[in-house]
Amino acid sequence: MTKERYFKRECDLFREELGLLKTLTLADHQRMAGKNWHSDTKSWSPVVKSETKDKARKARDLRKRGPSVVEIAKSLKLSKSRIYELLRDK
Repeated sequence: MTKERYFKRECDLFREELGLLKTLTLADHQRMAGKNWHSDTKSWSPVVKSETKDKARKARDLRKRGPSVVEIAKSLKLSKSRIYELLRDK
């Protein structure tokens, strides 16, 4: 087995373990809305903190005005991936 093929196989196994092989549908996004991902338990839980809900509201408001996700992340002092999660929330 070549190195490239071995690496691809390992990546596929890792993504499969995380449940990332299938393409997300609109229904998947709607089911994840308002939830946080816990990588250690590989499960979703509802957002309950009011601070998190406030950050999500601020991120949505900023996004409507036009700045990029990177700019929003810098202004809220969060990562880009967290901003994407907050924008997905209801």
